[in-house]
Amino acid sequence: MKFEAPRAALAWRYCKYVTPVLAALYRDSAATDAVDQLLTRQTCIILQIGRSGGTLLLRLFDNHPSLNVRPYHYMWLKSDRMHNDWYDDDDIGRLATSLDATWRRVVFDARLHRYRRFGFAKRWGKTAETSTIHIDIDCLPYFLSFRKALKLLGASSPPYSASDVLTAELAGFFASWKNYANRTDPKAANIIHVSINNYAHVGRKILSSLDQGKIITILRDPSSWVASYRKAARGEESFDETVSMYERYLEDVAIFTGQADPEKVIFVEFSSLVENTQEVMERLCAFLNVAPKQSLRLPTTNGEEMTPNTSFPDQERKGRIDSNVLRRGQLLDEAQREVVASRLDGPYDQVIAASRERGLLYRPVALKQG
Repeated sequence: MKFEAPRAALAWRYCKYVTPVLAALYRDSAATDAVDQLLTRQTCIILQIGRSGGTLLLRLFDNHPSLNVRPYHYMWLKSDRMHNDWYDDDDIGRLATSLDATWRRVVFDARLHRYRRFGFAKRWGKTAETSTIHIDIDCLPYFLSFRKALKLLGASSPPYSASDVLTAELAGFFASWKNYANRTDPKAANIIHVSINNYAHVGRKILSSLDQGKIITILRDPSSWVASYRKAARGEESFDETVSMYERYLEDVAIFTGQADPEKVIFVEFSSLVENTQEVMERLCAFLNVAPKQSLRLPTTNGEEMTPNTSFPDQERKGRIDSNVLRRGQLLDEAQREVVASRLDGPYDQVIAASRERGLLYRPVALKQG
């Protein structure tokens, strides 16, 4: 403990006095030049409670040449471990008024450094099988690219808006990602994934804080979601606590449904994404005003095939969508399925009906006709 205070003081002095000198001397043209074509004001957030299919959708978007897709959950500025908020207002307030504060956040962003050293990885199943994609990011080019992006946004000096800070951060991330496979084409949108519980609050915050923000929400069948969450939580919550969590979430989604603008928000059912992938991805491309691509039928990360994130056994896992995930609800016993049906099926059906009536829900043609 005695070393933590001196270390923090040293880090603060490094950020305040040393890095501006380094930034003045150092030029990474490969990173800062890339900002011009990687910067885009449109940011689409895949927003829902965890275990709903956000990682799959992120991987399906990955190969589109007009999209910046940030791997895994977007945690930058997210100080709440319980996923109740998108970013901390005091934190972004400091970043909006001080580049020093921004640089300190860049230097100490734990997830950024994990990416840099170990890559993006996700484990699943009893064997703890891991799929890893290496992500090589340098902090100083990140900051320089961030600073250049702010200038390109017309924000030459503080205070910056929350939209400017977040948009510039994404441009800085992708520009300084040295092995980023999708850097050659100009970008029309950023895609990030945010898992939250407090859906209505965060949804409103996203749309109010981003100049060109959009939201995609995946809705997962209650029995499938409960079984998936129970497996991922490894017994940390009881069955009743899990059901109550999804019950509160559906109530929150219902509140937001009544306020959402169909031009900025779209809902998709998880089963539709798995079973009618191409048609759903074409509709989501239209929602983002980008051309549909055949490559969006298969999940990748940074252009590399990724194994499906499911614990169901499958011999040919890589480079495909595993429809076995739709059977996950069968893992619940009969008593559990009865509880889910009595407490969750009704609210879920109401959200589906309300979102369809409001023009928020997209259903593939085959399902509309059925």
